Amino acid sequence: MKSSTFLLVADNLLTTTRISSTASAAGVAMEVVKAELAAQRCAELRPAVVVVDLEAAPDVTGLIIALRAALEPGTGRVIGFYPHVRTELRDAALSAGLDEAWPRSALQARLEPMLRAAAASAP
Repeated sequence: MKSSTFLLVADNLLTTTRISSTASAAGVAMEVVKAELAAQRCAELRPAVVVVDLEAAPDVTGLIIALRAALEPGTGRVIGFYPHVRTELRDAALSAGLDEAWPRSALQARLEPMLRAAAASAP
């Protein structure tokens, strides 16, 4: 069963603060975790949404594959964001099973409505 808690995989304090603030404004709980612990925490929480800073992991492909494996099939979305100049990160993550990839510049505009919708559909 998926949780109404969302998981943020990031290690940048500014990014973490911004996204946590957006989650709070959307009325949802978000837990922040480093890439090394992300799959384990994902398996424990079964979050509705996992938001990943694609620069936070040295092996983005391995991280996305591990996150997908930690989620029950058909549950949870994995969304990544990246600097617009790092399209190789986006391409690698999408090939590994990322549901959506957003440039960092679009993150704030897209994140709050997506979190609200996911929270509304969570049990």
